[in-house]
Amino acid sequence: MSSPIELTAPVPAEGRRVETLAKADGFELKRLSLAKGAEIPEHHAPGPITVQCLVGRVAFTAGGVAHDLRAGTLIHLPPREPHALTAEEDSIVLVTKIDPR
Repeated sequence: MSSPIELTAPVPAEGRRVETLAKADGFELKRLSLAKGAEIPEHHAPGPITVQCLVGRVAFTAGGVAHDLRAGTLIHLPPREPHALTAEEDSIVLVTKIDPR
């Protein structure tokens, strides 16, 4: 039996921290804690993902389109969609990844 997972955590004073909260066959859940100004450069995932802002606000770019993700908002991306983000405030983001294999 698994234990409850605390989704919020202290944000680092600078930079970013990425933690894997859960992982199983074809599924991964990550928490990104980002200090204001921290960036994650453009990259992509092999399968679909969701990105949910839990705390703060991030500038999120997907497929060349800018989105303002605020606490309580979520975006879904198809496989291999290029995306990047910058923390506009101290932020916590939850990423759910599905592996297509």
